[in-house]
Amino acid sequence: MEVYRHYQRLRTRHTRKILAVEQVNVWDTAAFTPSEITPRFSIEEHESAHAIHRQLMSNHQVHPVYADGPHFIFESFAIFSEFLLADYLYLHETDPSKKRYYLERFFDGKGMALYFTAQDAALEQAIYEGVQRGEVESADDLDMLTYQTINRFDIWVVRHDQVKMRWITNQLFYEDPLYCINYVYGSLLALKYYDLYLQAPVPFVTKYIALISNGFDAAPDNLLKEFLDIDLHDPQVLVDAVQSLEKKVR
Repeated sequence: MEVYRHYQRLRTRHTRKILAVEQVNVWDTAAFTPSEITPRFSIEEHESAHAIHRQLMSNHQVHPVYADGPHFIFESFAIFSEFLLADYLYLHETDPSKKRYYLERFFDGKGMALYFTAQDAALEQAIYEGVQRGEVESADDLDMLTYQTINRFDIWVVRHDQVKMRWITNQLFYEDPLYCINYVYGSLLALKYYDLYLQAPVPFVTKYIALISNGFDAAPDNLLKEFLDIDLHDPQVLVDAVQSLEKKVR
């Protein structure tokens, strides 16, 4: 959790400096972005990656029965594309303000989903379990459960009482129940793809395109092992992801 809290502290110090104030809150750090550099490129990149994935499977004549698979795999491909775009813009930008923004987009797009979205996934699971046990029966119960869950991750919940009402604001809780966890595992895998890409770009790209063109004719752990030599059950995958974030944060 420390890398996420460290990132929150860095955002706080940066916002305090830009706004020239002694105290800032969670909404200042979340909302502050210079107005001239606010392209919403992450959404377009994410969704276009889904479309390209589908097109590659079609070009590869994947049988329809194998054209759909676990959502966390789909999301991992889309999140990886977000990482590549934000990283490219960061590396090729010379303006310090814009360069900082693109680095933040790497983190805020999905880079910190291991922590930020994990809070939502953990909270959603806790809500279902709490209702089943008869412990969640009111808005106050949901507030308390949210506080207990987010306090494991976040530096803001103890400072701003309103944060405990976060359960109200997550649309996926209502539109697509239990989907949040796909972004957590998707981000984990995307960070692994990103590390492999940095280590050996050309051979990785060849293997990666083969993977996303293949479809889902086997279990996801088998596909990841076959094409990219990723062991989905190896705890080192998580360790590597956290270390990758730590390098960028520090």
